[in-house]
Amino acid sequence: MKRLALGTTIVVATLVGLLMLWQLLEAVLIFLLSLALAAAMRPVVDRVAERGLPRSLALALAYVMVVCAVVGMFVVAGGQFVAEVQLAADDLVRAYEHVTTTWPELSDPVRRSIGRRLLPPDKLYAALTDGRGHEVFQGAVGVTFGVFGALVNLVVVVVISIYWSVDRIHFERLWLSLLPADERAWTRDLWRNVEDEVGSYLRSEVAQAVCAAWLLGAGYWLIGLRFPALAALVAGLAWLLPWVGVFFAVAGVVVLIAPAAVLDTSGTWWLTAAPAILYTVAVLLLMEWLVEPKLFNRRRYNGLLVAVVVLAMAEQLGLAGMLLGPPTAAAIQILLSRLAYGARTVSQAIEPASLVTVEDRLAAVRRAFEAQEAPAPELANLFTRLEVLATEVAQLAPDIDLPPPRLSVPELGQPSIPISIGEGRGNAK
Repeated sequence: MKRLALGTTIVVATLVGLLMLWQLLEAVLIFLLSLALAAAMRPVVDRVAERGLPRSLALALAYVMVVCAVVGMFVVAGGQFVAEVQLAADDLVRAYEHVTTTWPELSDPVRRSIGRRLLPPDKLYAALTDGRGHEVFQGAVGVTFGVFGALVNLVVVVVISIYWSVDRIHFERLWLSLLPADERAWTRDLWRNVEDEVGSYLRSEVAQAVCAAWLLGAGYWLIGLRFPALAALVAGLAWLLPWVGVFFAVAGVVVLIAPAAVLDTSGTWWLTAAPAILYTVAVLLLMEWLVEPKLFNRRRYNGLLVAVVVLAMAEQLGLAGMLLGPPTAAAIQILLSRLAYGARTVSQAIEPASLVTVEDRLAAVRRAFEAQEAPAPELANLFTRLEVLATEVAQLAPDIDLPPPRLSVPELGQPSIPISIGEGRGNAK
């Protein structure tokens, strides 16, 4: 009876937890994206810290560099992009007017049928606004607030990622302390493995999208495409979608070329359209075959699992689900592989401690610490905790004999005062 009650309680608690996660889905996604951003930024922070800077300063400098790079790209291409959006809207209006006024009189039955079925521009505008001006206004306001909300969420993601990067070790210790002691090392290794893989995936996708957008923009400009910046941005964002990115990128270029093709009566529009499409495919294949393998090895993960996860998340979350599907599938496969191979042990790379190694390492650290003239109090506290942990190990494993701790912690402005951690802990036998 007790076992039945316990099983029922676990099932009900699991269902309630899943329901709460679903209700707080937006907050959960923001938190997960912040963790992914922190994982993606960690190698950059490490590279800056290798220059000899403190970790906190390296973290701040890395984020400032990334933000400045993003702002710089918007400053360089933002004006051109806005101008091209206005130009594309004008071309679309002109192309619609051309279709509705000239196509109904053509001899081609297909174009004549299309031209006759479309409403004239004045009637189309009246149909869109007649009696529904309030709805149109609400839609415009909704889009504006949606864009503003997305920007706010992006700022929140960046801020949370900074907090996580600063106190990552403390956060890990906090939630790992909720687990049994024999499960903590395995869980920590699993968590860090997943974190590293998700960070690698995010860095790879963002780097590919940025490189593809700049290469495509330069190529479109040389080809003579009417909207090089707009087409490059659309193709770069489409490349973030797994598998179908190249098709959406080509489709975006075709849609932007369509108004010019309609308005071109000389029939020379394909002289820029064909090279632009071929160049788009070539650049994206270059990203797929040469750039991505150097940043993220996608072949390590099962394609069927990735497809199932992407389809399931796209069904529930739409475009965001397609973007988050591959890293989620990678995390699931890492977890399943760890469970399947029973890797619930401490990493084999860690050499087992013995009497000699423990004593030698503690003695070496003690000599290095006492050689300092005025060691920081934080360092003294850390070394004290190290000796306490070593003594606890000796108590759990009586075969290891540790020397008694003799640590001198200097007070600020005072000579060193010996501190004894405890009597009788030098020999736990």
